[in-house]
This record gives sequence, C-alpha cells and structure tokens, in this order.
Amino acid sequence: MKSSVPQFNKLLQEAWPAISTIGWASFGKNIVAYDDNGVPKHTGVLSHVVSDGPSMGCNTQALGFLPRPETSAKIVVIKVRLLLASPKCKASMELRNPSVNEWGGGIRSSVNPEEIWALTGLPEIGDHLLCAQVMRECELLTKGDWELITDANTIHMIAAREFVGMSIDQYMALKKLIFNIVSDALTVSKFSY
Repeated sequence: MKSSVPQFNKLLQEAWPAISTIGWASFGKNIVAYDDNGVPKHTGVLSHVVSDGPSMGCNTQALGFLPRPETSAKIVVIKVRLLLASPKCKASMELRNPSVNEWGGGIRSSVNPEEIWALTGLPEIGDHLLCAQVMRECELLTKGDWELITDANTIHMIAAREFVGMSIDQYMALKKLIFNIVSDALTVSKFSY
C-alpha cells in the first residue's frame, strides 16, 4: 500500500484543479450546488485508503474546500467499511443505500483485494468515476474491473443515475470528461505508473 499512496495522491492533486471546475448541475437535474442550509457542495474532495490485511494501515488526504470535514470523514469511512464487510463486492456503489447515508465512491483494488480506496465530496457518481479512473491510471484496477465498475448499465449504476436524474448520455459525457482530466493530469505528474 505504501508505494501506491503517493502515486494516487499525486495524480489526484494534479487532476483536482480541472475536477474543481466541473459544472456538476449539467450532469443531473437533481445535483445542486448548495445544501439545504446554503452551504456550498462539491468544492473539495477527501480521499481515504485502507488495507485490512497483515500490513493494516490507512491514509487520508483532503483537496479543495470541505465545508463539513467531519461529515466527509464519516462518509468516506462508511464507503470503505461497506467493502470491508462485503469482500465479494468491488465497489461501494454495489451496496449504496441513500436512505442510511451509504454511497458509491469506494473501490476495492484489483491488485490487492484487502486494499480499499474511497473518495467523497463530489456528487456520488463523480466520486465513483474519479476514484476508478485514478486507480486505473495507478494500475490499482485491471481494465476488466474498471470496465465492470464504470458500466453505465449495471443495476447499481442505473439506480445512482436515476437518483440524480442523470441520463445515460450525461453519464457517458461525465465518464469521458473525468477520463480525459485524469489522463491529462497523468502527463504532468512526476510519477511514472
């Protein structure tokens, strides 16, 4: 895990300026810029990785402005815990339950299944796609797992898209946008993957 964390964090840092400019409301009719109290949303991201194996450890990094850091910390850990409790699942998106504040955005590594990465702070699908793309570029996800996890037509992704009123075309545009942002960030990153 130790060698993967700097790569993941560096690539996420390189991608953040472009990610922070995404107009999320254009990717779903139910995605709003402010919470019910008028506090801005989607202005920062919190990453978290944990390994539950023999070399147990964790790492957390914040980028941008997190208006409710304690809430973000709880949510990102819930995403990890969902996967720790369900070893056969690849992504917390498969276990999402908005009624009890359980969301997509946590992903199990293809390389080491005891290693789980998670993001929070963006809309749920943004967390999920960004985490998957950064993991893919850091070679933490195989191409097959990345394709499965980011498939727009899985039951869990259909439910997540419907939750925010995101069409399949909007999903594919967001997936491509995040892919391009992370790919561009990789070219300026100092790490070789």
